[in-house]
Amino acid sequence: LRSSRIGRGGHLTGLPNQSAFIEAYKKAASFAARTRSSLSLAIIEFDYFQSIQENYGHMASDMVLQEAAHIFLDILRKSDFLARLEGEGFIAFLPDTKPEGVVLALEKISKVLQNKLFRTEDNKTFYITFSAGIAEAKKWNTFEEVIERAEDNLAKARQQGSAQIVYSETKKVQTSTPLATKILLAEDDPIMAEVVKHHLSREGFEIHHYKDGQAALEASQEASYALIILDVIMPKMDGFEVLQHLRSMPSMEAIPIVMFTSMGREKDINRGFELGADDYILKPFSPIEMVARIRRLIRRHSFSSGSGGA
Repeated sequence: LRSSRIGRGGHLTGLPNQSAFIEAYKKAASFAARTRSSLSLAIIEFDYFQSIQENYGHMASDMVLQEAAHIFLDILRKSDFLARLEGEGFIAFLPDTKPEGVVLALEKISKVLQNKLFRTEDNKTFYITFSAGIAEAKKWNTFEEVIERAEDNLAKARQQGSAQIVYSETKKVQTSTPLATKILLAEDDPIMAEVVKHHLSREGFEIHHYKDGQAALEASQEASYALIILDVIMPKMDGFEVLQHLRSMPSMEAIPIVMFTSMGREKDINRGFELGADDYILKPFSPIEMVARIRRLIRRHSFSSGSGGA
């Protein structure tokens, strides 16, 4: 990243253009140097933004940028300065703020975005997350040097997975808690899969993701899972077929199985329960509710099997 990647502003987001951002930053940096106050810069990019464009179209990705810009501006302070990055994100500087303070602000924004349902004109729905790299500006740093450090931290965040914030050489924020319980996820929608993986990983679950029913069925026989999530519509083998095969295996008779579906028809839901599903989660769903229901199923299974719980 260099300053040339800062967007030109305009009608899409209404955010300031490149020259306005650089001018405002240099004034803030000069003031911070004189007053010995803190100044931090963040580079923010949306996770799997290209997948949003490919799966839902450019109008959907434009909608993400527009609505996300409003959310950022609502949560950031008036003294903070936000601009558009070319492509898939934003750049911001926060005066009188250490990197830890930027993290707190970005975590607030992240929580809002993670629970916001985006809906396309043809009624498709999805969620988004973002990753960020943060750098603190020192009085001897040039603008380019601060941006370069923030970009390096963003690259490290990307290497750690989605929805990560990195703000120093060694510190990483929003990491997963220690993994304890394996969940098999069969979901062919890459954006939905990332949403599920992100929220469940943060709760301490280890997610094994497969993009088609046949691969998921094969994987289920190679490892021990605490719970299985099956999308109803998948390539090669749909969720109902996988469910039927799983329930025919003695080792899978008691494992909780959750069905994901965008079809709310009563006969489809009844079919899933008749085949042995423990729960149905209709898309779109609240990530908070999803996590709660999955935890409840796993606790119930652990208690009934005597394998843990209080």
